[in-house]
Amino acid sequence: MEVPLEAFVMLYYLLITLNFYNVHSLKPL
Repeated sequence: MEVPLEAFVMLYYLLITLNFYNVHSLKPL
């Protein structure tokens, strides 16, 4: 079972984006 690299990168990018928004919501600038 091979997972395409694009899917992995998209998943990783989504995680980073969610973390980024969580940090900004916790600490509003």
